[in-house]
Amino acid sequence: MNTAGVPSLYIHWPFCAAKCPYCDFNVHISKAEVEEEVWVRSLLSDLKWQMAGQNISSLKTIYFGGGTPSLLSPKSVGLIIEGATNLWNSEEVQITLEVHPTNADQAKFKDFRAAGINRVSIGVQSFDDQALTFLGRDHKADEARDAVIAARDIFEDVSVDLMTALPGMSLSDQQNQLDTAIAFGVEHLSVYQLNVEPATAFGAAVKRGDWKPMDNDKAADFYEATVSQLSKAGLNAYEVSNYSRPGRESRHSLLGWLGQGYLGIGPGAEGRSINKKNDWERRITRRSPSGYLKQVKQKNHGLEVQETLPHKDRVEEQLIFGLRLTSGLPLNHEAWEIADPDRIGTLVEYGDLEETSSHRRATMKGRLRLDALNDYLVNYEG
Repeated sequence: MNTAGVPSLYIHWPFCAAKCPYCDFNVHISKAEVEEEVWVRSLLSDLKWQMAGQNISSLKTIYFGGGTPSLLSPKSVGLIIEGATNLWNSEEVQITLEVHPTNADQAKFKDFRAAGINRVSIGVQSFDDQALTFLGRDHKADEARDAVIAARDIFEDVSVDLMTALPGMSLSDQQNQLDTAIAFGVEHLSVYQLNVEPATAFGAAVKRGDWKPMDNDKAADFYEATVSQLSKAGLNAYEVSNYSRPGRESRHSLLGWLGQGYLGIGPGAEGRSINKKNDWERRITRRSPSGYLKQVKQKNHGLEVQETLPHKDRVEEQLIFGLRLTSGLPLNHEAWEIADPDRIGTLVEYGDLEETSSHRRATMKGRLRLDALNDYLVNYEG
């Protein structure tokens, strides 16, 4: 299925004021002043170069992620949006900015709105000060509440990120967190259970035995409670960690999970798109901010990896992402060709997968152990 005509653009802003102990993203703490004019020129140069080799006709979404892209000035954000939309046939583009509560007030939100942002995703993580301290966040609960209130005054689409299944957290604690977010009337919630990655400060702490992550059975209870509570509030799960009111999904994320093309610019950004030879490509930019700027200056692009994506890898990615969606994938989707038919049947029999007249999807039981499902379906001999 050729989906290059409706791509998305991801812009990675790598800088943060501080790095959270659970974060394994490509994040850098800049001790020098960031020259935004240089960055804007470099990002747009990279974009223009990457577009030249792609089969692209229109742009549906732009997503500023990071890092902390709300550290950028509204002026720079506006220049990037203008540069990108001028390169594409762009109408009704959903343009999202990830926002940190400490650099979000009504005045700045108004400026971001004027610059072209029409959706914000606020990294709240928790409305509880004790939890925020544990998570290493440099904002307080009151600042998070103020940021959401200010955003709701300016934007029609507001998303809030929350983190649950923290050590010592109770189901009652989680319910209170979700109730607080629901009360603001936000259109979208991303609710992530704490996942401890080895190459993080939390990974080192767990290895030392400082604390233990929540066990899987209890975490499963938390997940089921989240789905139930948010569904009753009109925020339906459309992906494992994402919930929205009807029609208010993150289009950028959804298009990616559906296997449609996207370009990535900025240090460490990835992309998947169809080139003019009609081959799917994997593209990854240089992770180092200084290395990225240097290469763009020399070559007009920041790519470190540009390679044809083997068909097997392509459909395996689509299966992994498709199973994350509560809608699943169509029965005739090419991604199912990578899965062993007998194993599909076994998972249906045991209640991990279910089939409708048109789709196959993971059940609630299956979503609780997606990694195991994916391994079972695609990692086999024969």
